[in-house]
Amino acid sequence: MNISMINTLYSQKQSIGFRAENKQINSKTMYPVKYTLTDVEKEYGEVLQQLHTLESNINVQRQNLKSYYSAQDRLDYRKMLKERQLLLAKLRRIARRAGMEAHKLEYDVMAKKEYNRYAPKVFRAKTVEELAGIKELISSSRLFNAVREALMSLIAQKKF
Repeated sequence: MNISMINTLYSQKQSIGFRAENKQINSKTMYPVKYTLTDVEKEYGEVLQQLHTLESNINVQRQNLKSYYSAQDRLDYRKMLKERQLLLAKLRRIARRAGMEAHKLEYDVMAKKEYNRYAPKVFRAKTVEELAGIKELISSSRLFNAVREALMSLIAQKKF
């Protein structure tokens, strides 16, 4: 068991949507209002959105095939499956070009989008009641743990 990280004075805290860096991160670090997506992440996010739309259409088409079968519906279903394979390959190529694994790049994109959705609300809060409402909204939402922790620390750092 490697316990070298336990014995160090500074532990490196993982930040949202970024790979670990070699610099030490202070616990008092203020998070930005909004994370900007890189060009690769923007491209990946657009293709990912197309994939989610297509998967929704595939599910609808599958249900249609169960209730009413026709040769044309079956051909459309197979065409959608082929298109999904092409989109998945495109996502893998984008990730390979970025030098990351596809699921890590997807996590980064989704985490940044979640953070960008809630962080401006925290910064715009003018009263303690608004901040409590935002805190309740964040705690009731299904967010990534790293995003939730970052937003909660942002709320804790907010001063009026």
